[in-house]
Amino acid sequence: MIPARWLFEVLVSFVVILIFAVPMMVAWHEVAGHGLIGILAGGKVTRLQVLGVQLWPELTWTGIGQGLTNLGVCDLRDFPTPTGQRLSDLAGSLSTWCVGFAACVILWLYQWRGWRRVLLVCLTFWCTDLLSFTLPSLGLRRGIVFGTSFSEPYEAATALGVPGWLFQALAIGTSLGILSATVARLVTQRRNQRRG
Repeated sequence: MIPARWLFEVLVSFVVILIFAVPMMVAWHEVAGHGLIGILAGGKVTRLQVLGVQLWPELTWTGIGQGLTNLGVCDLRDFPTPTGQRLSDLAGSLSTWCVGFAACVILWLYQWRGWRRVLLVCLTFWCTDLLSFTLPSLGLRRGIVFGTSFSEPYEAATALGVPGWLFQALAIGTSLGILSATVARLVTQRRNQRRG
């Protein structure tokens, strides 16, 4: 039996951290993913927007895209090669996947409790960015019934020469693997706490 107080504390922790984790994921996707890789690939940032706030070229409120489908934008131009553009397109979702993977590994390596464990669990869910952005390549919308019907990472990967089926299998399989490993770790830690 799970104590009610413990369950309440965990739920409140998740809600509070998710309130911060989701905007941070969008910012990471746009800035560290598209922006940084785009600049390294020779592109120039012309506009950066996160959750309705345009950060570049000037700070202003622009609003969130219709139906919450456009949470962030990092427009780049003047790439010296098409490969640079494609790498930048792929890097947004791949960067959040990397954070999710790293958080899952850290969750397994360390016995952290409290807010650190909750934060790591929230960060593992960043892998769903790549997972959900792959769904349009299967004929679904990003949010299954809502969201974009364009699969940015899939289009970029196939343009870079990765077979579509392979990208889909890797994106979906590894993302589900991260989520499964996260759940397995939480179950293992809970069992160990009961024994200890």
